[in-house]
Amino acid sequence: MTRSDDLAIKRERMKDFLNLHDLGGMLITQQKSFSWYTSGGQSHVALASEGGVAQVLVTPAQDYLIANNIEIDRLMDEEGLGELGFQPLTYRWDGGPDDVARLVAGALDGKTHETDTGALAGELNHLRYQLTPLEVERYRALGRDSGTAISDVARAIEPGMSEWQIAGMLFGALADRQIAPAVVLVAVDERISLYRHPIPTDKRLVSRAMLVICGRRHGLIVSATRLVNFGALSDDLRRRHDACMDIDATFITGTTIGADVDELFQQAVDAYDAHGFGEEWMLHHQGGGTGYETRDFKGTLQCREAVQPWQAFAWNPSITGTKSEDTIIATPDGPEIISMTPDWPTVEFNAPGGAPSILRGDILVR
Repeated sequence: MTRSDDLAIKRERMKDFLNLHDLGGMLITQQKSFSWYTSGGQSHVALASEGGVAQVLVTPAQDYLIANNIEIDRLMDEEGLGELGFQPLTYRWDGGPDDVARLVAGALDGKTHETDTGALAGELNHLRYQLTPLEVERYRALGRDSGTAISDVARAIEPGMSEWQIAGMLFGALADRQIAPAVVLVAVDERISLYRHPIPTDKRLVSRAMLVICGRRHGLIVSATRLVNFGALSDDLRRRHDACMDIDATFITGTTIGADVDELFQQAVDAYDAHGFGEEWMLHHQGGGTGYETRDFKGTLQCREAVQPWQAFAWNPSITGTKSEDTIIATPDGPEIISMTPDWPTVEFNAPGGAPSILRGDILVR
């Protein structure tokens, strides 16, 4: 599938959306929506910003790229929007929202429009959930590269390194594979048990490390966590990680097309309880739908989402001192884990109903 073919699918979805809501256009302002609709285009300068430096106005007849004179040429040329048929609308760099509003009004000629941050934002987000064939191809490649990057770093770190040094190695390994870091977390030793979101510090590794990445390419994001232990595992850590992997396997095997997220979440909560860790799920979110955001939504007992065909998920159950996380796609043949690598130690878990067994990432002992 070409990028033009992929864009054609997005255009049809958006046209149906505009017709359903009797709109003349949709103004896309967020990085996530921009990357999705433009089939992998990038609208950022600052990596961490949610809003882009350019907007796309989608109408039934024409797609418009709106940007200032600093950004317009790069976006049309290097992001390929010119080849994809986007019509450029530009304003001077010292302009602002009024200039964008003027250009939008001129293109719409009196017709109404909404934005991707407005009243219909939640419904619009659902247009992204079912991945296209090109997105699946890109996601699988990103999963392999992200898994390799974090595995390589996990095998290269040594006691005495600081969390910042380890994070720098992760940044470099991702960049070598043209992956932008959306999230990089590193914890060593007791910080693994103290904090669920451990941003790097100058603390130095003694015997154990947890590495976490969310890597972005073409707008898509892969999440993964790996743990490394120098020396034999304690019985307590072995018990905790075995339980965590089993809970993760419960999440993954439940992520089948049509499954209600609240019901599969309850199955995972029951698994926590069965392992004797019934309170642990309340100490951190458990992950959920992903794609062009680190999490499109988080699974809960009140979540009213259902698993869509070819939708991506990243579950991340944790028990104090350990965690299990990979990115998966719900395919017609069952959940497909895309971020595992063959070199990483795994444990096999049986799936219910005769489905294929699930491999979960063990702790790497060095």
